[in-house]
Amino acid sequence: MIAVSSESMKLVLLVLTVEIVASASLLSQEAGPLNQLADEAENALAEGRPERAVKILEDAIARAEGRRPEEAAGLYLILARVQLERNDPEETIASLDEAQKLGGASREEPLLRAQALLTMGESAASLELLAPLELSGPPFTDGHAVLCEALLSEGKRTRAEALLVRLRQNDATPWTLHRLGVLFHERGEHHKAVEVLREAIDKDANDYYSRIYVARSLLELERPDDAVRTLEAVRRVADTPEVTYLLGRAAAATADPKSAVAHFRATLERQPTYTEALYGLSCALRDLDETEESRRTFLRFQKLHREDSRRLVDASRFEQELVLSPEDTGVALRAARFHLREKNYNRAERTAWRVLRRNPLDVTARMILARALGAQGRYQEAALHYQKTLRIQPDHTEAQRELEGLVERHRRRRR
Repeated sequence: MIAVSSESMKLVLLVLTVEIVASASLLSQEAGPLNQLADEAENALAEGRPERAVKILEDAIARAEGRRPEEAAGLYLILARVQLERNDPEETIASLDEAQKLGGASREEPLLRAQALLTMGESAASLELLAPLELSGPPFTDGHAVLCEALLSEGKRTRAEALLVRLRQNDATPWTLHRLGVLFHERGEHHKAVEVLREAIDKDANDYYSRIYVARSLLELERPDDAVRTLEAVRRVADTPEVTYLLGRAAAATADPKSAVAHFRATLERQPTYTEALYGLSCALRDLDETEESRRTFLRFQKLHREDSRRLVDASRFEQELVLSPEDTGVALRAARFHLREKNYNRAERTAWRVLRRNPLDVTARMILARALGAQGRYQEAALHYQKTLRIQPDHTEAQRELEGLVERHRRRRR
């Protein structure tokens, strides 16, 4: 999901509150409590207590429903934003639906719904809601960023790039610059990629992925020394196997096979199945005339490469089945299991949502989603879905055990 800044969050809550008060035609003495509730919910969110924010709003809705339906509708809209902030798109949509039933309307409603749908992998539905924004602006809004993400998810790269170029000219956020730079990199326009991605880094010094793409583009431009300087800076953000691998590529490009071997071996110690590192190691060993070890390493590379190819074929088969049977939750569930097993967590997440959109009570899909989110380090979201699993099936021992393990890992990380 597109991250919305805390300042944007405050603005949206304010806009929603103003719209609610106006649409409900509340007397001035009634507007005060509503503004106060919005402030309390906002403060609870800022303090990292989203559950408290939800409770405040749910209590207010319970008091307003039946007596003041317009006010209840407005409170549902605020609740939808809070639920989206706590990464619960299902409850976001449920709150928006309740607001609609009560006659609530807001300029923010399509954006909230589109963000929730996009989180659940429903990019086509999200795109349909936000399509009118494509030719609008400036000024640009959070909706334009969500629209870009929906366009990219639907493979509409030319339209996404055109919008990103306009966003860069008028509202160059780190996210906008990163997405545009990656598009340039993937198209082989590496000079442009480096220029745009460095703008993103200037705005966010901890932007790991933009630095990685800068390094990759510099290597493609045969500028290994510049790539090394970029990668050394990345190490201060996150010292990952990918960084070490790319340092190996840079060493190989500067005719330093001994250093390349050291980097590739260090990569494989941390991630033994890093296929590209095996290939790089084989080439570097050959350059050092270590012929036999180079041959053995290349055979390991070939074996891993065949396994990767098989997984790609299987993944493609599942994608074809999903296209042919879009409503078949059995197919989607098998695909989600496959992607989780193969550690393709993003696809596992997206496919599990496909099941849950049709059957929210499917415990198997809910557990796949929780595990995929946890594997991506999104612990709060994972915990939310373990808790939902336990609400559906209180005696689910795996959900309870994995939730406790998640809480313990989170506690250790905070020490």
